[in-house]
Amino acid sequence: MIPNDFIHILRDVSDEILNAQDVYGLSKAAHRIVERFVPVPYSGIYLWIPNENKLKLLYANGFTDEENEINERTAMERHPGHVFKTKEILYVTDMHSEQIPEYVKDNKRNQEIRSRLWMPICTESKSLGSFGFASEKTDFFTQVHRDVLDYICRLVANQYVKMLQNEAETEYAHKLNEAYTKVNEAFKVQSQFTAKMNHELRTPLNSILGMLRILENTRLDREQIEHISLIRAQSQVLLNLVNDVLDMSKIQDKEFRIVEFDMNLGMMLKDIVRVNEFNATNKGIDFLFQIDKSLPDFIQSDELRLRQILNNLLGNAIKFTSTGNVSLSVRKSLKHDLTFIDFTVSDTGIGIPEENLPHVFDKFYQASEKIEISYGGSGLGLTIVKEIVDRMHGFIEVNSTFGKGTSFKVSVPLKLTDGIDTVKSETEQTINLDGRKILIVDDNAINCHFLQHIITNKGGQTEIVNDGQEAIERLTKNPDFDVILMDIRMPVMDGIECTKSIRNVLKISTPIIVQSGNTIERDIEQCYTVGANDFVSKPIDESDLFRKIIKYSAANQFKKPMVQSQTTALNENLIELFQVAISDFIRIIEDSIETRQFDRIQFELHKFKSSLKQLGYDDLSEQAIRLEKEITKDTDEKSLQKLKSFILEIKELKNVLSK
Repeated sequence: MIPNDFIHILRDVSDEILNAQDVYGLSKAAHRIVERFVPVPYSGIYLWIPNENKLKLLYANGFTDEENEINERTAMERHPGHVFKTKEILYVTDMHSEQIPEYVKDNKRNQEIRSRLWMPICTESKSLGSFGFASEKTDFFTQVHRDVLDYICRLVANQYVKMLQNEAETEYAHKLNEAYTKVNEAFKVQSQFTAKMNHELRTPLNSILGMLRILENTRLDREQIEHISLIRAQSQVLLNLVNDVLDMSKIQDKEFRIVEFDMNLGMMLKDIVRVNEFNATNKGIDFLFQIDKSLPDFIQSDELRLRQILNNLLGNAIKFTSTGNVSLSVRKSLKHDLTFIDFTVSDTGIGIPEENLPHVFDKFYQASEKIEISYGGSGLGLTIVKEIVDRMHGFIEVNSTFGKGTSFKVSVPLKLTDGIDTVKSETEQTINLDGRKILIVDDNAINCHFLQHIITNKGGQTEIVNDGQEAIERLTKNPDFDVILMDIRMPVMDGIECTKSIRNVLKISTPIIVQSGNTIERDIEQCYTVGANDFVSKPIDESDLFRKIIKYSAANQFKKPMVQSQTTALNENLIELFQVAISDFIRIIEDSIETRQFDRIQFELHKFKSSLKQLGYDDLSEQAIRLEKEITKDTDEKSLQKLKSFILEIKELKNVLSK
């Protein structure tokens, strides 16, 4: 039993043990406390070191270095090891007795040492070491001594357990960090490879599909038309596969985003129905379409992703249906007091076995090897559809009867626009580039030929340079272009460096539309950051390219006579007032960008868009509307770059008005 006055002192000094940072500090602290309560000439503390797999002498008192080395080497065969193994106290009252065990004898010290006490350092479940004490007196250690030393040994054991746990956690954290670093490096390599392969695959695909479009507009006989259709179909299969792999890479890299803008729902559905109805008819099956007449024409959503969802579901339905029909139904519904648009794609095809339904959205899943061989596909399409629907805060359901058909229903929130029709739609037949001058910067001869062909066919003018350095030299001599089409990967000077030079060195604000096979989000972001206005991916969608050329060249027409004729029709006083408004707008926006007052930017854009609209600058007004919605407290560098490009255009307008 430990006396009360001892207990208070022990509690006071136990902090030395509890504050020890390592095994050596712990051993020294234990010895210092022992010296205060049980002063003995000889002592030694042994702890089991897992990493070294041995019982190690951490601290000793009264022995020579040579003795310590021998004691540690033979510890497991002698008394330290015996106590460690048994977790039992070993007390020899007289070392000169002939009855003591062999493992306790110490020939060198037998004449000096008369009594020995060994205490186990352990917890209830685990042995951790032993603490030995020796005296020159026979039967020196009383019960109080043993109780005090037992208390100290338990403190040492508890603290050592914590140290081992911390060490294990630190080692685990280190290994986890190493693994995390390796995974990140692997993802980085994968992303770089995906970006490179994405560009390398899309660029020749762009050339193939582009030249096919040119061929389709020439005189062809029926057999040639059939051959071109087959080439186009297989090229589209390859393009879809490239897109699926890229989207999965974006999902893994957490770069997959939903970008919502005002869109024409009716026009989008018309395009989707036209293409898929053609594919269904070619296969000899009917295509049915129904739409709820109460749905608005204009909504706010990510049109690109909606098209991807519907084209994937309809493409699968047509692929897996050989007789009967495929249908698309679009209607409104209420869920959780919110209005949704339901897109239901149904078919009378092969259906999905019930046991396979839970797996249809799994990566690389095919219902059977036979289906994979017969119908092909990457097994990624439905996985990506599910990911898109989830990110749009929607739902997707599937119902199927094997042998009779399948139905997928996608529900996405219905978001109405603010009532302003900012979406303009033009068919390819009505597009007229009306003499606009386009500088094509691209090192791929086939791509240049294709771009030149489609632009001149729509009334545009083109000039071609083969790398960024040639573009800089050409623009230095004469910057009079309406739009610059900039490729990214080029020899001598790439598109990123060229765009930087155009904006920062030449100080030219001509709209730059980047065209690239690389559609990785962060690389597109880089284009906007250095000063590009927009982006088109390869293979190039002609309608999308023409719309963007018209949009940006219209905004760039402030230098042209048609804007001068607009301004001469205005009252001079009104022009002066508008110039003042422009100056105030530019000053406030630039100050707000510097101080990151995004709510102030939104407010100023909201006011200024009306002035632009009233004076006939519709394209700039529409840009202001889009920016007002895009600029939020979480605004990224891409949106800020768009805003800065918009300010450059407003400054151009101000210069024109001042003349």
